[in-house]
Amino acid sequence: MENGDQEPPRKRFKTLSTGNIEQERAQFELSMTDFTEILSWLPVESLLRFKSVCKEWCSLIETEYFIQKHMSQVTPISLKDNKFQSIKARSFSILYVSDGLLLEKDFAHQNYRLRNPATHQVIYLPNPCLDGILHRGFEFDFNPSTGEGRLVCECLEMDMSRFLAVDKGLKLLNVGRDRSWKFLRRPMWEGKGQVEVVRAYDVDPMRDGEIHFVRIICSENQLSLDVLSFDVRREYIAINTLPKGVFSDFSKGVFPFWWDNRLAVADIIEEGLHVMVLEKYRNQCRWSWSRNKTVIPLRFLGGNIYQKEELVPLEATKKELWFRYGRDLKVCYDMKIEKITQTIALKTNHALEYRPSLRTLRGMRPEHFKERRRIIKREKMDVDQLQQLLGGL
Repeated sequence: MENGDQEPPRKRFKTLSTGNIEQERAQFELSMTDFTEILSWLPVESLLRFKSVCKEWCSLIETEYFIQKHMSQVTPISLKDNKFQSIKARSFSILYVSDGLLLEKDFAHQNYRLRNPATHQVIYLPNPCLDGILHRGFEFDFNPSTGEGRLVCECLEMDMSRFLAVDKGLKLLNVGRDRSWKFLRRPMWEGKGQVEVVRAYDVDPMRDGEIHFVRIICSENQLSLDVLSFDVRREYIAINTLPKGVFSDFSKGVFPFWWDNRLAVADIIEEGLHVMVLEKYRNQCRWSWSRNKTVIPLRFLGGNIYQKEELVPLEATKKELWFRYGRDLKVCYDMKIEKITQTIALKTNHALEYRPSLRTLRGMRPEHFKERRRIIKREKMDVDQLQQLLGGL
């Protein structure tokens, strides 16, 4: 080293004891709650790759809690969006959207399938119309305790004397397990003679495996309200009639809606909402109406801002009661303080929205598996034919 040149000072590294290393490592470790929160904001494509990192990550991503949390936070995609068009099949049309899955139908070949565009998985379904019975509408239920998914559609029968479609029952399919749809016939109205359906209400969507159809019927010149209740998971169907005298006039109709995840029917009388709730016995396939009618005072009807003729109850929780007001507004009424707390403008565009999810069902396979299997089968036939030709030479 030449004179005048000084050796640069050496960088000294701090030596840490084992205890200090553990303390510093603990500062950078994430709790499982924070780690789950971070993962839940990632797209489906990234999560599918992260499942291969280790068993712990794979187990976490496949839990029902994580799937629901991720689906609630993901940005929905409009089915008319160009981003969705790239993953939409050309020959299939979308019939129903639920739980991150698309029910699609190929009208040219009468094929049905259930598809998850985010994971590129698909399962082909049997045709529900093979027996000639008309059907309309689909509902999907996923049971987290068993991991099974079920599809339900309403069966119709044409009454040619009145040119009307009369509900006949329901069809049920256990996805990935049943090879054909199971038909459940609607119970007959007993002791009511000739029955005519005056008004029909469909309560959407399905909640906890239960689907209900509300009917105002006329028998012997008297109106009554019947609810056709169906437990999808137990495959049970029943009719529940509202007790007489609860509502004095059915001619103007009623309002069916969900009251704390239970079906309810209501009517607005003067400045109060009169509600009857259809309750289900625990661990039993039985429903019964609540013993007493609940009356919710609607104080805001006393002014000149809101008119009761424009109010339609949508859903109620333990504290909040949501109404649709007119065609453009959604109103939240706080039942404890008896005041309106929110007013939201309803979307004018009612296009279906799809939420990418990690949902998978028994029997689902990669989206192009069926096409690939046809190609392999065709190629195998070509090889066999070639071998036969070579053998004949």
